[in-house]
Amino acid sequence: MRNKVDYVENISNEADVICLTETHLDENIKNEDILIEGYNRDPYRKDRNSSGGGIIIYISKFIQAKPRPDLDFDNEALWLEITFPSNKLLLCVVYRQPSNNNTFWDKFHESIENAMSYTPNVVITGDVNVDFLTGHSHKIFDIMRLNGLKNVINEPTRFCATRQSLLDPILVSDSCDVYDSHVIQIDRTYSDHDGTIIFLNNLTRSQNNTTYKRMIWDYRNADFDKCNELIATFDWESIINAENIWSKDWLINFNPNKTKAMIFSCHTSPDDIEI
Repeated sequence: MRNKVDYVENISNEADVICLTETHLDENIKNEDILIEGYNRDPYRKDRNSSGGGIIIYISKFIQAKPRPDLDFDNEALWLEITFPSNKLLLCVVYRQPSNNNTFWDKFHESIENAMSYTPNVVITGDVNVDFLTGHSHKIFDIMRLNGLKNVINEPTRFCATRQSLLDPILVSDSCDVYDSHVIQIDRTYSDHDGTIIFLNNLTRSQNNTTYKRMIWDYRNADFDKCNELIATFDWESIINAENIWSKDWLINFNPNKTKAMIFSCHTSPDDIEI
């Protein structure tokens, strides 16, 4: 990071927010040594001077933001609350080491749930080390579905001699009005990852910013053995033979997809589950 500040400044194109991972900074590196003109003099940092670590967020001088440490977990994520005239947005920058296991995803999921309970406007970016081009059975996709998140980056972001992969998604909640998002080509002498960028509409529109409650299904603590038992012992013939047309339509058009998903998960051994 220390030798890349000028390059980052040149390609930032006056973005309101710049997010970087794998910064390799520590307390010996002062903010004044890594400042970018036009941005706050105190960038938000989560230092981790080790192999593959560290996060920094630069905020434009014209943007009001504050850290949300109540949403952070370990040294893997950095949350900011960004305030607009009539609107709030929670931004998360995350770096997941490839060796991290299910504990990371549990904390990540809990962090997102808490954020969504505060505001519906959530944006998550960073390097999650999951290939979004191939890994659609990964746990992160369950987390996205449960929290109404979608990825708006569809091109590869990391390049090596034998493979291209999409490891750097931008996840947004349904309420975020995205009018453009794409990949930014990065000089390979600086990184083997490309950058990503997102443009949001209507950040000043009026909305109710009060905290609200929502019901969340706690699948992590679900009794799947009991669920499978109920499915296996239920009298499906009573629906098939029912005179109620709605019941038949539900079984034919909707339930088969759900049943297949449950059966598949029941017969998948732990060794087959991608972590």
